[in-house]
Amino acid sequence: SSSGTPVATPATGARKPRHRRVTYSGCDFDPAISRDGKFLAFVRRGHEESVLMVHDRASGSAIPVYRGPYCHSPAWAPDGSELLALVRDAVIVVPRLGGVPRRLPNLRRAAWSSGGTRIVGGRATVSQLTVIDRRAGDTSTLDLGAVPMILLDVACSAEGDRIAVASCEGEIRHVVTVLDAHGTVLGTSTSIGTSTNISTRIGTGTTAPIATRSARKGSKGDKPA
Repeated sequence: SSSGTPVATPATGARKPRHRRVTYSGCDFDPAISRDGKFLAFVRRGHEESVLMVHDRASGSAIPVYRGPYCHSPAWAPDGSELLALVRDAVIVVPRLGGVPRRLPNLRRAAWSSGGTRIVGGRATVSQLTVIDRRAGDTSTLDLGAVPMILLDVACSAEGDRIAVASCEGEIRHVVTVLDAHGTVLGTSTSIGTSTNISTRIGTGTTAPIATRSARKGSKGDKPA
């Protein structure tokens, strides 16, 4: 069945989820589900352009909301009205139903913060973070003079009181730094090795940076967040 409704298994009585296929192109990547579960965003990659798609799970229909030569990593605003996505030379904000995207130039990575009222992002080299007020449109910066390295990723807690920055220095030293909303460093985690992938995760109670590596020669935790 393709209903997607969980069913009970005879042996254990546990409810086993059924899976429903929603795309068939064979070229769809980077899925992201809205917080309310009603919409699925994904990127359809072609030879000359990428298309950011939004799939309505109730109707089964999908619409293109952005087209460009390079697009990836969509992320839903908490209220489901907009998407952040990364393009070649900027971060873009795209309405859920499409329309003219808003470009945030010179940002390499960005994340929703404070329940979606702010966007926090950084340039290719981490010396400052840019904080954009989504409603007022005001922009401010957080000085990261102690983290002058190449930006890999940014993540924020739901309340916006914690920001994690994953960065690297060459191909050897990878650092995840956790800051408060004012830019004060709360903790760091450093990895020495041939890392090919780093991600950050922030909890709302106990906050801890998590670095994920495919190959690891050594690591150290400088201090807890």
